[in-house]
Amino acid sequence: MTETMKTLPPPSPGEVLRDVLAERDISQSQAAQALRMSRGHLNSIINGHNPFSADLKLKLQDFLGLPPSHWSQVQETHDQFAASPTGREHLQKKSTEALLDQWELRGPRLLVDHEIEDAVNAGYLDIPNFDAERLNGTTYELRLSDSALVVRQSDPDAGEVSVPLKPRFLLQTGQVATLRLAERIKLPSRVRGLLVGAADGLGGPGAPVYFDPVVTPGFEGSLVIQIENRSPRPLQLQALQSAVLIEFSFLADEPVRRPSPIAPSTTHE
Repeated sequence: MTETMKTLPPPSPGEVLRDVLAERDISQSQAAQALRMSRGHLNSIINGHNPFSADLKLKLQDFLGLPPSHWSQVQETHDQFAASPTGREHLQKKSTEALLDQWELRGPRLLVDHEIEDAVNAGYLDIPNFDAERLNGTTYELRLSDSALVVRQSDPDAGEVSVPLKPRFLLQTGQVATLRLAERIKLPSRVRGLLVGAADGLGGPGAPVYFDPVVTPGFEGSLVIQIENRSPRPLQLQALQSAVLIEFSFLADEPVRRPSPIAPSTTHE
């Protein structure tokens, strides 16, 4: 047996059912009719989008002569492989390939909320501690980390002072805070990020938020923003506070890397 054959992943129950039907020259339409279900539902089970239920196993015993224990064993073997390091790597690669096939058909565009979530679940887009509740249309909300570097605008030579944002920190009038975001994101080579504005509650009149808006494909790390308090009142900052909104675009091709000058930061009042 070759090394390739040894490492072939065990099939899922749906894949086994597909192969059994093909071997017996039974179409999915014929099988669906015999099993008293729609062809679309059967196809979704075969493709792993719906569970392989106990009721289906009993129906398959009458239809194909294969007992429920056969399908349970197939499922157990598949689950054991999926839980292994090799299995997790294989399934992630498979999910990513399926995702990119879908995106290729639709072409380059701005990703919407469910596409961002699908990309994270497939391991294609890496956002630690991803929370679908922070999705809104085409944007995802990034948050502040637990510390900041603060300097007084009138005396920059005094140097920056590291301050904790737990439980909170009051940025005084005339102070500038450099804040690292909590998420260490990783973009694939065909996804570009764009910071489109400060989240509600951060900054505001008299407290502009500065950041470089473009997050290049292949970026890996934590993003940084700055806030300058020009208002007469202290500005409250807090760890894990909503900070900025980011959008993601799927590109037609991988970008060509060319040296370029650093662009100036963008200011958002």
